[in-house]
Formats: sequence, C-alpha cells, structure tokens
Amino acid sequence: MINFYINSGSNNFLADISGSTYTTGSWSVTLVQDLDQSSGSFNVTLLSKKGYNNNLGIFTVSGSSIIPTNFGQYTLSLSEYISQLLIWSQANLIYSTATTTWGNASITQEKEIFVDRAFIQSGSNQVPITVYAGNNPNGAFKTYNGI
Repeated sequence: MINFYINSGSNNFLADISGSTYTTGSWSVTLVQDLDQSSGSFNVTLLSKKGYNNNLGIFTVSGSSIIPTNFGQYTLSLSEYISQLLIWSQANLIYSTATTTWGNASITQEKEIFVDRAFIQSGSNQVPITVYAGNNPNGAFKTYNGI
C-alpha cells in the first residue's frame, strides 16, 4: 500500500515498472475512491530506476498536487504516456483538420503499468455544518399516526 501525505512537501513511492517501455514519456497516477468511486489524476516524476533490470521506479509528487484531497483508501493506477510518430497506414487524420506537417505528426498513447492500493492521509473530509442558533431552543414536530 502506498501512503500519500497531503501536507507533505513531497511524497516518494516505489512501483514495479517492468511493463514500461522505458521511454522518456510522462507518468500519471489515477486514484479511485473505494466507497463513492470518485476519482482524480495527477502527474508524477520518475526520479530513478532500481532493482534487477531496472524494473523498480522511484516516483515523486508534491503533496499539494495530489487529487483528490479527501483522506481514505483508493485504488491507484500508474500510467505511462508514450509519444510516437504517426505511420501512414495507422494514421486517422482528416486532411483539413491537420495542424502540423507530417514529419512532426505524433500520437500519445496511455499504457497502464502498475495497480496498487493507496491511502491518503491528512486530507480533508470536513463537511460544512450549518448551526441554527437562535433565541428559541424549543422545537416542534408532527407524527403521522395521529399521536
């Protein structure tokens, strides 16, 4: 399980990246909350590769960059974004909408590399509470059985 601290300057974590292409692509983490299925994504930075065949990656992210901010348990998905030049036979471009020359045309693909559990600590689950304070503390209610 990976722990993230919202109030921390930086959070480092280790992930198995043996399925990675080891390119200079960018990395992203998606967190899905286990109870209400709310989610959020943020970018992470690969600091270094360790282990046998460089199959372990050490990543870092600033605490203020972590989305969502509510504490609790999440399912974490680490993805690598790979940019590749387009090939004529695989391109799906409409000529009139192309905004670049063919030599610079590329596509970015997402590849899920790692899935694990995560826990966000020191987040905020504070719901605003409305206090109805007045000078009359008495209340009344009705029941529907004639009582």
